[in-house]
Amino acid sequence: MTLSDHLGNAEGLLNIWFTVLAVVNLASFGFAIFDKRARWMAASVIALSLIVLGLYQAFGYTRILGLGHLIVWTPLFLYLWPRRNIPSHRKWTNRFIVIFLIVNGISFALDSIDLIRYLLGDRSSY
Repeated sequence: MTLSDHLGNAEGLLNIWFTVLAVVNLASFGFAIFDKRARWMAASVIALSLIVLGLYQAFGYTRILGLGHLIVWTPLFLYLWPRRNIPSHRKWTNRFIVIFLIVNGISFALDSIDLIRYLLGDRSSY
């Protein structure tokens, strides 16, 4: 099974969550046309995809996949947070950055828990 197969087979709330993440992260590419901050967000989505695919190849569909999110989101969040409302005339991009930070911040928290569980020996799939 591929990573796409695993993600596509998610059920219930997990399926909804994966859809929300995909929509928000892919939307960053549209904003990237107009704003440097969104270009960093879009670049992080690409980097994250590559890292998670590498982790999947090495470890399978286990909780360690959350490590990729922590590696990518930490520096991105540190970059975006102080710039979330600058410049003020980019009202829609600024709002989107806040949405991006909230959605991926929730993912960051869940992935942190997953990584801790993995490090404590839980090698199960989601």
